[in-house]
Amino acid sequence: MPSRRYSPMEPAQRQALERKRGKRIDKPLFQIRKPGDAVGVFFMLAGFAALGWLAGVLILLLFYLLSLVLPDATAPAAVMRPAAVQLTMITSAALGMLGIPLWLHERRRGAARGRAGELEADLADGRVEVVTVQATGAARCEPMEQLGEEAKAFFLQVGASEVLFLQGGYLDKALRAGTFPNSEFDVIRGAKSGVALEIRCHGNPLPLIAHDYSDITEEECHFPSDGEVLAATLETMPASLRQLKNS
Repeated sequence: MPSRRYSPMEPAQRQALERKRGKRIDKPLFQIRKPGDAVGVFFMLAGFAALGWLAGVLILLLFYLLSLVLPDATAPAAVMRPAAVQLTMITSAALGMLGIPLWLHERRRGAARGRAGELEADLADGRVEVVTVQATGAARCEPMEQLGEEAKAFFLQVGASEVLFLQGGYLDKALRAGTFPNSEFDVIRGAKSGVALEIRCHGNPLPLIAHDYSDITEEECHFPSDGEVLAATLETMPASLRQLKNS
């Protein structure tokens, strides 16, 4: 089981937190890296337009019902003219295609501002959390790398029936050096936010154990967060994630 302690923040760790605090939203709302991504964006925008169009249908239905209940009301009846119907449907689809993505973008900006506040608390605290881990086995989970942070993801056996999940760009330096996965290492995080800053390996490199995790999907399995400890083994991981999803 990983152990935790707190230690004073080093200058390099403070600089890393300051960089993260000043960083804007990491990823744009839409990313096109390969031809298949463009198809996904097209269908996403089409879905937004359909939602707007549906809203327009409901608005027109409301005015139609009003025109039946209030036959003398000129405003509802005017809305039901063919030209007005077409304009309403086109406008609704356009608002759906443009307005909903903008709304989602603003929600992400709000979340980023909240994260910046947590990093401010880390800087004011002046400490970092050091999580010391001893692992006996490691396996890479490529399906998880297509989701979330789109960074390399690993399961590490840290107890008889405990698996630690790690994923993030902070692993890259140790991966390039060939020191991670490792039998003993420290994960250093912000004391308040839990944001991972770096990993320091002290033991021996662990060879990756080959496991077939191709049946791990976001729809059917629990998606662990970085640093989460799961009640499982490397062998039973897919079944354990499905059980967590359904519990």
